[in-house]
Amino acid sequence: MTDRRPRQTRGRAPRPRASTVFRLTEILREVLGAAAGFDDDLLALDRDPVLITRVHHGILESFGVSLPLDPLFEAPTLTQLAELVEQAMDGATRS
Repeated sequence: MTDRRPRQTRGRAPRPRASTVFRLTEILREVLGAAAGFDDDLLALDRDPVLITRVHHGILESFGVSLPLDPLFEAPTLTQLAELVEQAMDGATRS
C-alpha cells in the first residue's frame, strides 16, 4: 500500500525530490564544469565566491527562489542544498 501522507509527516526528515537534485546537478555542472555526487563536498569543488554567486543565480532562475548566500556555504552537499531549495520553495508557496 502506498503511503499518501504528506512528506513531512512520515517520521523522518524528507529526502529531496529527484527532480530538485537533478536540476541542481545541471546548475552545478554548468557553473563548475564538473559533475557533483549526492554527498560530494561542494565547497571542496570550488570556493570561488563568484562561482557560488552564479550557483545562487542559477537556483533563482531555475526554481524561482532566492536563498541567502550563507546557506550555500553551510550546505556543503548536493542533498543538503536540495533540501534548502525545497524548504525555500515550500515557504514561498505558503506566503
